[in-house]
Amino acid sequence: MFRIGMKLLLALGLGSVSVTAAMADSIKIGIIGPFSGPFSDAGGQYKRGIELYLQKAGGKLGGQDVEIVYRDDGGGGAPRAQQLAVELMSNQKVQYLGGGYLTPNTVAVASAITQAKIPYVIFNSNASDTLRKSPYFLRVATTIQGLATQNARFAIDQGKRKGVVFAVDFAPGHDAIAAYTKSFTEGGGKIVDVIKVPLDATDLSSYMQRVQDSSADALFTFVPNGPISINLVRGFTERQLRQKGMEYYGLGETEEAYLDSIGEAAIGMYSTLHYGPFSPDSDTNREFVKAFKAKYGEKLLPGQFVAAAYDGMYLIEQMIEATRGKSDPEKAMAAAKGQKWESPRGPVMIDPVERDLIEDAHVRQVRKVDGELRNIEVGVYKAIKDPWQLANPQ
Repeated sequence: MFRIGMKLLLALGLGSVSVTAAMADSIKIGIIGPFSGPFSDAGGQYKRGIELYLQKAGGKLGGQDVEIVYRDDGGGGAPRAQQLAVELMSNQKVQYLGGGYLTPNTVAVASAITQAKIPYVIFNSNASDTLRKSPYFLRVATTIQGLATQNARFAIDQGKRKGVVFAVDFAPGHDAIAAYTKSFTEGGGKIVDVIKVPLDATDLSSYMQRVQDSSADALFTFVPNGPISINLVRGFTERQLRQKGMEYYGLGETEEAYLDSIGEAAIGMYSTLHYGPFSPDSDTNREFVKAFKAKYGEKLLPGQFVAAAYDGMYLIEQMIEATRGKSDPEKAMAAAKGQKWESPRGPVMIDPVERDLIEDAHVRQVRKVDGELRNIEVGVYKAIKDPWQLANPQ
């Protein structure tokens, strides 16, 4: 974990006191995300989710004028994310923070927001222990362990007994490996190989050869969405591993935003995720997709990060309402804990102890419907909690 020294905090006016909004009639909300670089699609989705929620709310949150201040951590890693958070709190005087994509970047700001007492609503950053780093973290995203556990359970139910895990070599990837291994083994399966790849890997050919050589009947994956996820799915399809008896059980790699790049070779591939434009098949989600298309065009569909940012703004609005726009971090956090609402992804709740999101996990399969590739729900696991948090209670 990256830490920021007290001297720097004091120099920036960020000691033990709360940072107040810059203007009495406007609340500033700082959003940190990857708005450039290989994961910029997620940052773009954040913006669209925020804009869509503000449009629905009439441009105000909790009856208060708000200003969104965006900062790009796409190219600088954890030190850059830490610097941006401090700048937003000290110079911009933001009252709330949101965003976060890669876990190391999000964890890097924990010490600063704790000392400044600024609530930070995390839109992604999926490691199980992230929220333990600061009492001012909240999360409106799932954890990798939560999804991976259900993914392995589904494979067991399909009769799979020999698995290989493919994951990036950083904290959420390690969570995926642990969850896949535990869940699959407990169900009677065996993990025959674990393949860790660098986050910046581009050529996956040697790793995919290991997948092929494993002779497994199930490939379990976790990589961040972007070039690496597209290359992973392409590597699987180009080697025709499904035709050779191996099923693909992923997380977000086959989201609709990437299916055009993958093509019809993705048909039949499974994934477990908390949101998609066709899962859940609910009135709330259909209205959400309709509003999204009305704003951004018929060809664009909302992805998981649009939904996360949209829900993140809902949670920030509840904190603003509870505090009547005042800077009161303890009251704001108390208002967020235990919040329940009907999200586009189904019924959700902020765990009052862990400050994490309790939500459904949707198992989908890529199918061609009305001439389009879609992820169609084939199963659902209700109100899942992170297994690591359950095993390690606060």
